Amino acid sequence: VGDEVTIRVTSSGLGLPKYTLSIQDQNDPENPILVSTGEREEEENAEEEVNTLAPLAIVSAEEGEITIAGRLASSPDYLLAPSERSIGFVFQSPALWPHMTVRENILFGLWNLPGSAREDRLIDLLNTAHISHLAHRYPHEISGGEAQRVALLRAIAPRPRHLLMDEPLSNLDDDLREAMISLIITIMDQEDISLVYVSHRRDETDQIADRSYLFRDGALREVSAVPAPGGSS
Repeated sequence: VGDEVTIRVTSSGLGLPKYTLSIQDQNDPENPILVSTGEREEEENAEEEVNTLAPLAIVSAEEGEITIAGRLASSPDYLLAPSERSIGFVFQSPALWPHMTVRENILFGLWNLPGSAREDRLIDLLNTAHISHLAHRYPHEISGGEAQRVALLRAIAPRPRHLLMDEPLSNLDDDLREAMISLIITIMDQEDISLVYVSHRRDETDQIADRSYLFRDGALREVSAVPAPGGSS
């Protein structure tokens, strides 16, 4: 990751506003952590804010361009394969493959590594999230909080340059939410990944973010700069 990570959507054809999401951390430009947050009572802004990351998850733009860190990702005449974008994505729901075990879900993105490297990466991730005992279970055999942990591990397993999280804790109760926040902070301390985290909850963003922003009318407006988790970016 360079000094600045820029995601620019000139138009996605999805009825969303044009915007540029530019992330730059003066303290640690290698690993910026930014959070986009909205106010629930402002319904007209809430849906727009949630869709900030949506164009990055679609297969292709119907019009305009989507660029990531200066690299064209999608236009009507060009499509950079999602596997080449170096982006991990965690959704509101875990979206695990039901026919795969926890182990198989996490290993899915590591197909290009030799067997020993795949196993080492898997073991490290399972230990970090404290779910080694779930490795051979299927999604319907684990809890919602456990499934969201697996979704996070699957997203970061290939070591993407950028991690996007779209309200990943919205379906969890308070105790599980706090546990997931702790895991996210731990992973960001360990992994060389830039994080963009979308949430309506300010209590979440203040724990995770270096900086918090509101996304309104196609623009990011800084709300505050907060101390980095654990004293680092």
